[in-house]
Amino acid sequence: MKMNKVLVSFGMFWIILWCCIGLYHGAMQESYAERMLGLAQKNDLLGYWNLWNEWSWGKVIHSHAINFAFLLILMGFVYPAVKLQEKTKTVLGLGAMLGMIMAAVFGTLQILVPDAIGDLLLLGAFIVYAFGYARGLKE
Repeated sequence: MKMNKVLVSFGMFWIILWCCIGLYHGAMQESYAERMLGLAQKNDLLGYWNLWNEWSWGKVIHSHAINFAFLLILMGFVYPAVKLQEKTKTVLGLGAMLGMIMAAVFGTLQILVPDAIGDLLLLGAFIVYAFGYARGLKE
């Protein structure tokens, strides 16, 4: 299978996966709201803040995971127009997929250094693809 098809397929799979996770997250919203209300009524500001932070963190990871998938799909669509060597485009595509997985998994676990490394892998691959695409515009 060509890398452009792998990027698009993986991106679409990733969106479906994180939509399912988002459904679970949405189903938990009422539980979080009730727990946060209970903490607010007890004047437990620290507990309220910790629970709010936990809830918010999950929303951030969910939205980033889906948006990163769209970057992967975009990389797959522009793949033929990117003027880089095939091997380079393949390695960058694999790096982008690895980075996306790392960012989502380690972000969910709140292990920030590997999360950031995953973000940078994806961002770096996307920047090089954008550079390669811009090179192709000259032709």
